[in-house]
Amino acid sequence: MQDEIRIELEQLADRFVQKGQTARAVLAAMKQALDDLTTSYDEGSDPSDDTKQIDEPANDWPAA
Repeated sequence: MQDEIRIELEQLADRFVQKGQTARAVLAAMKQALDDLTTSYDEGSDPSDDTKQIDEPANDWPAA
């Protein structure tokens, strides 16, 4: 998994470098985005992961 992630990150960074950004700036932005994503996951779970909540179909469709 680690190798696959590294390859994807390298390709993503290369796309921005080819558009004129510096590698250092791209990597810093990627690191910040990953840090923010980690914080989001740490602070709360995704509501779709909550098995206690039962989704019911919406009954707010207009009559046909």
